[in-house]
Amino acid sequence: MISGTGIQDFYKEELHISAMPNPTTHDLYIQTLNYSFIKQEPVIYDGLGKQMNLEFRNINSHTYYADVSELSSGVYFIFVQTNEGYLRKKVIVN
Repeated sequence: MISGTGIQDFYKEELHISAMPNPTTHDLYIQTLNYSFIKQEPVIYDGLGKQMNLEFRNINSHTYYADVSELSSGVYFIFVQTNEGYLRKKVIVN
């Protein structure tokens, strides 16, 4: 949202979500902390904001898994919708 003083951030701080391992080359696990439940499959974007075609597999209500071995090396951003709002996490793929 754009306001008179700047851009308001819709996303909560990164501290509410973990990505393991990070950096990674193959396996990536996304887990919400503080008992936040994931409402829909996470979405991953590259550093330029392009959405990547990556399938996440649901492990349980707090955890998703994805194989990132087909992604190019670089910085990516994971966005997750939970019962508390949207969360984001920076992930490095080697």
